[in-house]
Amino acid sequence: MVGAAVCQDASIRHFLDNATSPPTDDMVRRGNPANRQQNAVLLIATDEAGYGPKLGPLVVAATAWAISSEAAEPSNPGGRSKSGTARSGATVVVEPDAVNAGDDFDAAFAGLRQPVQIGKLKIKVDDSKAVFKPGGGLAVLHAVVSASHHWCGRQPTDMADLLTQIAADDLAAIQQTPWFSDLGDEAFLATEQTSAVIQSWQSAVPSAGTSAQVSASSPAATLHDVQARVLTAAEFNRRCQRGYNKADLLSETTIGLVRDMIARHGDGVAEIHVHCDRHGGRRYYSGVLQHVFPDAQVQVRTESKGISAYRMTLDRGGQIQTVEIDFKVKGDSFTPVALASMHAKYLRERMMNAFNAYFAGHYPPGQVYRPTAGYPVDADRFLQDAAATIRRLGIDNATLVRSR
Repeated sequence: MVGAAVCQDASIRHFLDNATSPPTDDMVRRGNPANRQQNAVLLIATDEAGYGPKLGPLVVAATAWAISSEAAEPSNPGGRSKSGTARSGATVVVEPDAVNAGDDFDAAFAGLRQPVQIGKLKIKVDDSKAVFKPGGGLAVLHAVVSASHHWCGRQPTDMADLLTQIAADDLAAIQQTPWFSDLGDEAFLATEQTSAVIQSWQSAVPSAGTSAQVSASSPAATLHDVQARVLTAAEFNRRCQRGYNKADLLSETTIGLVRDMIARHGDGVAEIHVHCDRHGGRRYYSGVLQHVFPDAQVQVRTESKGISAYRMTLDRGGQIQTVEIDFKVKGDSFTPVALASMHAKYLRERMMNAFNAYFAGHYPPGQVYRPTAGYPVDADRFLQDAAATIRRLGIDNATLVRSR
């Protein structure tokens, strides 16, 4: 008998049958990059899912936002600063209010934090750990992911279609992994089902000191894009064999995704701000920033228990840009990071559903399959239970189990 986690997500199908919110005009067109006005700030936010498990993919997601000039606060922090040299050789500019990174833009995302009732679900953007509970189904995450891509001009049909649009660099590795060959055929929501959510997301409270009148036609924050990296166990192990430790693998993958987002959306913007959930207990990032951005000037704003913040100066073909980037403890409390968290969690859970369905389908008749989420203790239990099946299928553990 196959466990509940293996079955198609009934909560998604139930929601599809009950979402009847009316559409608004031109929702997808407004999300198209060709129709966006010049904005003062590009804001990028990242988070991961699957850093701790032994089985399944490591997923890193990033959201990219245009912040209207009316909603953007001055980026230069006040107060005195002192200089020095970080252990990586980067210049240190210790700024007393670097710990407030992201606060200037928080009001622009007020609409995303308000619950919206569509069908039988209450939809809002929050840290994925608060939204998703094991056994609770993926309907809320499914709806949020659907609405997000409609807002930035996409209309993915199913999971395979979505991955071609947001994880193209990893598509070949995913397709070559047998347990990810069937990712399910659940359709994403239609635009008329998500329009009420997007309309709520586009309403925000202007930042303090501004007189902006924010409306659905002129939102304070507009979602440009969502992209992801999906590292299979085989790819994870290949990188570790090349000398990466687990922490460096996460940091370089995340910052590489940031670099790609800047390349996709950074032309012509006055400021770039990047916000990341802190990578485990890692406190120092200037070395990996310099590695991913070898031509950048990297300054350390602060490296404290709560936040590590940096300023990078980039020369992008003669265009000099400043990038403020921080890695913050509980960074997923910032709404753009929370949306990245929800995407990363959704992608990983869908792929783990496929993983469990694959192995359940290859179990001997009469043997009960118990699904796994891939975390170390339960992963060891799965590997013991499935040992005979793994041998019979000729699966190399290097393609199945992470080495670290």
